[in-house]
Amino acid sequence: MATTATGLEARDMALAKNSPQQLADHQRVTQGKVRTRFPPEPNGYLHVGHAKSMNMNFFEAFEKLGVAPDQRETYFRYDDTNPEAESNEYIDAIANNVHWLGYTPTKVTYSSQYFQELYDLALKLIRKGRAYVCHQSKAEIEASRIVLQQFHATPGAKDEKDVSEAGKSPFRSRSVAENLAEFEKMRLGLYGEETDASGRVTKVLGQMDWTNAAKPKGVLSWVPANSPKVEVRVYSHLFTVPELPSDVKDWESFVDSKNSERVYASARVDAESFAKNLGSIVQFERIGYFVLDQDSTKDKKVLNQIVALREGGGETASGAAGASGANASRKDAQMQQLALKLEKMKLSPADMFKKQPELYAQFDAEGLPTHSAAGEELTKNQRKKLKKEQDKQKKLHDAYLAKEKA
Repeated sequence: MATTATGLEARDMALAKNSPQQLADHQRVTQGKVRTRFPPEPNGYLHVGHAKSMNMNFFEAFEKLGVAPDQRETYFRYDDTNPEAESNEYIDAIANNVHWLGYTPTKVTYSSQYFQELYDLALKLIRKGRAYVCHQSKAEIEASRIVLQQFHATPGAKDEKDVSEAGKSPFRSRSVAENLAEFEKMRLGLYGEETDASGRVTKVLGQMDWTNAAKPKGVLSWVPANSPKVEVRVYSHLFTVPELPSDVKDWESFVDSKNSERVYASARVDAESFAKNLGSIVQFERIGYFVLDQDSTKDKKVLNQIVALREGGGETASGAAGASGANASRKDAQMQQLALKLEKMKLSPADMFKKQPELYAQFDAEGLPTHSAAGEELTKNQRKKLKKEQDKQKKLHDAYLAKEKA
């Protein structure tokens, strides 16, 4: 049986080593064969990086390990875990690419074939106390990871009891029964990713820094949820340099293949424009002018950008007309922002959440929400986040009171 002594060797960790019995069982099942896998996700066409992966998994890995040809096995697995982005078109195209490059997989599998088994294994881990449902945010998980990385980077023996609380999830001490109940809620779809059953966005989070006088420019445009979908292709500079050198020979190396084209596969367009104007040149707000691609079909419309628009602060086509009106508009907006800021500062931190009855129904003595508008008790983590918001509001309100007394 091949070993890793000749290449592809990973870190030597005691907890990752197999016992002699495990190695014997593995040898009995595999009969000494070495297996690799090529697992593309069928949500697009393959690129040169996939070709490198194919070469490694169908050939190079075995060569590095000195595996005999009759002992080599490569599984071709479709990682079909995101059905919304996948299609049979990509599945067939990937299979054709593998065949065209001369590779023959030992077996073709799909990740979806094992969903039930993976789910059962997750339940098994929870029942053994080896897994739990965690409600931490991405930022909280990243902060915990940094603490753990620093912990493992220090020399000497390591013990889990020595990890600080900042490196642990507050949900890891849940009981098995609680985790099973939470996991079942996830299976039933009760914890959607801030959307309702129809996929409509129900929650948008934003931040307002009242202490920062800078006013970054930004535009939000809304279209109906049932508006038609089209594919939109937006183009930027073809080359990575403003101008190609006159004596350049390998001009292909200057092509910006990564950023020169951006494809929005599910762009929304105005229904009226979709019905009347897509056969001619159309303008998409603040982006540019587009024409219908000849590859468009009855079921799929594709629009290509032909002229870009430079976004400005209220400029007209001439670049000069309307400047005074734009300045006046900006001043009005600034005055409105100052008025909103003042109203925000006046609001007592004890009342700030009580002004949101559509979100919260019950509060503690300090005005911190304890129950949602639906009557559900807020988690410790949710209350912790709300407390941070309340502390920020307290600083603003205290500054307002101090200014009034002065």
